[in-house]
Amino acid sequence: FRRVANLYFLMISILSTTPI
Repeated sequence: FRRVANLYFLMISILSTTPI
């Protein structure tokens, strides 16, 4: 479960840092 949460958090961070 922690790995999935890590992936989710990483994806969110990338999306938030990616300029729209």
